[in-house]
Amino acid sequence: AAVSALGALALAADEPAHAPTPRVLRRYSLAPLDPLATCNDDSAAQYYYSAASSAARARVWIIHQEGGGWCWDAPSCAKRVRESPARTSSASYAPTHTAPPGSVLNVPAGISAPLAGAHVLYLRYCTSDGYVGDAPPSASSGGLAFRGRRVVAAAIDALGARHGLTNATDATVVYSGCSAGARGVLHNLDRVADHVARIAGPRARTVGVVDSGLYVDLEP
Repeated sequence: AAVSALGALALAADEPAHAPTPRVLRRYSLAPLDPLATCNDDSAAQYYYSAASSAARARVWIIHQEGGGWCWDAPSCAKRVRESPARTSSASYAPTHTAPPGSVLNVPAGISAPLAGAHVLYLRYCTSDGYVGDAPPSASSGGLAFRGRRVVAAAIDALGARHGLTNATDATVVYSGCSAGARGVLHNLDRVADHVARIAGPRARTVGVVDSGLYVDLEP
């Protein structure tokens, strides 16, 4: 079952503290897992990943969804493509991403950091739908597809197919997001928890972390 508070984690924090350093994540494509897990422009959705650096956290996976607003009709989507192209396409994504110390992707080690050294998956946001859509291109969106929900599902599949979650006894998945990414957590948490349990087994735990996910459904 999904848990909606990080404090529900019962994980020991028994590693000594050390000087924080940047963490480099490698880029992966979701296309081999789901050809329809795409950005607005039909380019393949991408994520960045770094394996656990701590044996004590080898069964903890953090998924973090990037935020960045959304669009809702042809004019707003055209503006988004023009002003924020990296929010609608993966064409410009670099081969690696460096996570600074102190972010959810690079938790400093120490007695108060139970997630330090866990696996991390950073899901880039290029679907403009708060990670909730599964719709083909249409005239009402200016020809953009909205595949956020499929992208999330493919990212969970990637944890199983590529990053060790399959049959991981007592696995814990921390499913987090900020802003539009947090909106995606609100919508997808129960679905993600069920998906994780199918891959890792019924003893797996999924914890939702919603950072600044409150939104009002009104045009800005």
